[in-house]
Amino acid sequence: MTGAGAPTCLRAARSRAAAVAGLGLLASVMGACFWVLWHWQLRAYPEWLARQPAPAVTSLERRGDVGRPGLPGRPDGPGAGREPWPGREPARARLAIVIDDWGYAWSAAETFLAMDVPLTVAVIPFLPHSQEQAAAARQRGFEVLVHLPMEPLDPAVDPGPHAITIGLAPDEIRRRVEMAIDAVPGAVGVNNHMGSKATADRRVMELVLETVRRRGLFFVDSRTTAQSVVGEVAAGMGMPWARNDLFLDGERSVGYVRARLLLAARRALETGQAVAIGHVRPATAAAVASVLPELRRQGIEVVPVSALLGERQRASIDRAGPAPVQ
Repeated sequence: MTGAGAPTCLRAARSRAAAVAGLGLLASVMGACFWVLWHWQLRAYPEWLARQPAPAVTSLERRGDVGRPGLPGRPDGPGAGREPWPGREPARARLAIVIDDWGYAWSAAETFLAMDVPLTVAVIPFLPHSQEQAAAARQRGFEVLVHLPMEPLDPAVDPGPHAITIGLAPDEIRRRVEMAIDAVPGAVGVNNHMGSKATADRRVMELVLETVRRRGLFFVDSRTTAQSVVGEVAAGMGMPWARNDLFLDGERSVGYVRARLLLAARRALETGQAVAIGHVRPATAAAVASVLPELRRQGIEVVPVSALLGERQRASIDRAGPAPVQ
């Protein structure tokens, strides 16, 4: 190309190059901003949340407290009369932290067992380390639950050995619940492992809860489905029960689990008490350990889940939805 057209093409080429460079610079700046925001969410946000003012606390008398005599952490159980946080005022709220899925050779098991806080341990029966870990938890003074395998909505998911499914005959359901309880000696309660299909079936839950009550245990609804009938059935039987308020470790990072624990703490302060469920994972163990000083600072007492049994879990609340994962 010659003549007057050459400078014009050169200018156009330079303009395009400048535009491409500008877009590249803009993309780099936006990427850096995104990285900073993401880094803040994972690391700084939990600390920021911890510094926010706690919401007003409602009266604890609104929460019924019906428990079984002699359980650890109960007024008449071991440690009765001791202050939960020595040198501090009485707790403003109570939080139960339930750790599910014990029974496997988890690397985080020893970390949890070394914690000086009354966790609640839910042990899946019939697994290689079920009885060993249940005994270790009891020795540490932790409350132990039977983490009862129950049928989920997804037929491709295996809930575990001797699971409670909706197609079982009544006698077989009773037999399997009895077997599960016998397989975790010293358990004081039961909660459901999976069970999004089984806990929505009234016939099944009447049989399960009838057996649990006959054995002198309580039931904790993990709330894996919005259609759970656990609250309605348990309240109709007059048996002690509790429900999960939120899951802690839908993502396996310490920052995420810590933020979820602080959310559970705020919920406890808002309503007097809360139940949160996590799993035997390294990130969950690290997050629990790191957040304990903050719970003490806020005046939140970590208690066994048996300390939170009562009439406040009315059916209308229980049916409100599954426990949030996110």
